[in-house]
This record gives sequence, structure tokens and C-alpha cells, in this order.
Amino acid sequence: MKTPVDLFTDKVHLLTHAERHVLAYIEAHIGEAKRMSLTEMAEVNNVSTTTVVRMCHHLGLNGFAELKYVLRDHHSTSVAKADNIVDQYKYIMEHALNSIDGRVIEEITDAMKDAVRIVVVAIGLTKPLGEYLSKKLMQMNQTSTYVYELHMIHLLPSWIEEEDLVLCISSSGEVELLLDLIEQLNGRRIRSVAITNTTSSSLAQLTSLSINARVPKASYAGFDITVRATLTLLLDMLFESYIRKTRKP
Repeated sequence: MKTPVDLFTDKVHLLTHAERHVLAYIEAHIGEAKRMSLTEMAEVNNVSTTTVVRMCHHLGLNGFAELKYVLRDHHSTSVAKADNIVDQYKYIMEHALNSIDGRVIEEITDAMKDAVRIVVVAIGLTKPLGEYLSKKLMQMNQTSTYVYELHMIHLLPSWIEEEDLVLCISSSGEVELLLDLIEQLNGRRIRSVAITNTTSSSLAQLTSLSINARVPKASYAGFDITVRATLTLLLDMLFESYIRKTRKP
């Protein structure tokens, strides 16, 4: 299992000495850390609460509450049994909504509006979501192509045009085929968007724009039960924003 430092490898260099001390404490006492309040975390490390919050910001988080959420999900990604599954999903959806940046939605839908053609790429369990978005765009007479077959994804860089926009839907954002695709598109200066369930996936770091719902990966009895309804939520928000920009009431 990755340590907290591993989770934020690309951000650790931004931390001050005091902030690194706090992160080191969390790594050594993750069980206690995920239950601590902001004040308790500051006191046990002999720093100010401002230092702890600033550390969170330097790690790319919104604040201490989000750090605790990440630590909880990191510490236990295998779900044994939910006491109340409805409450569990309420929590996941509420956190997802709180993590979505409206400005990013605007940026993505501006890119969609300017594109001559929108190419939606989705494979595996997210394949139906790619078809869902593509069909909604087609209903608006927006030129849209849905790509899900592996050989077509390999061929995509050969027929894509500079004015096109590629939307990649992936829960993990770590699918090697999609990463290779985006690297090729970057070489041709083709704009791309990552729509994922993870905070800082490899896919999100490669694409021109990205949006995510920050949902923890979860499993039960060996089955992947990671919530993907959040991806549908993101697609619906993007589609409505796109309609608002391109159609008059």
C-alpha cells in the first residue's frame, strides 16, 4: 500500500520544513491522524493550524477536511460491509459535488463549443457512459464520434483533426491505452479532456483539461464496486452547461 508521502510525491517539494514534519507524522501515525481534528493535528506537531491548512493547500487539497477524506480512503479501500449503504452513497455523492469546480466545467464546455467535432473515448466499465454522452450530443446535431474499440483507439491519432476535441472517460485515469493515446494527441497539439473519479490521475496530468469527482476506489469480495454514478453526474453537468452556451431558451 502506498504511504501518504507516495500519494503526494509530486507536491512534497512545495512543503516547508514545518509542513513536511506534519506530513511525516501523518505517515507514521495514519490510524490516529485520520481521526484527529485540525486543532489536535496542530497541537501534536507543535505548529499552528494555519501551517496544517497551508500544507493541505500545497498538496493540492481544498483543506484539512479533504485530507482526512483522502487518508480514510487510502487507509481502507476494501469495503467489508456498509452499516447503511444509503448513507454511504449519500456521503460519496455529497463529497463529489463539493469537490467539483464550476470554473473547470465552464472551461471544458467552452472547449466543446469551439470544437468542430467532439470525440468521446471510453472503454471497459465506462463504455456505456461514452455512448450516453455521444448520443446526447448527437441529439443536438453536434458532430460527435464515440470510440470504444481498441483498434479504433489505436487508429484515432491518424484521423483526428486539429479542431477536434477528445473527451476521455475513465474511473481510475490510469488506463495505459488512454495514456498512450493522449501522449500521441499532445504531440499533434490536439486538445483533450479527462473525466475521472480520481484526484490526480496520470490521465488528468496529461490532458489539456480535466475534471474529477474524487471517489475512492472500493472493492467487495474481490469485485470492483467503485461508484461510477459520479461520472454520469459529471457528464450531465457538462452537457447542461454545453446546452446553455450553445442554445437559447
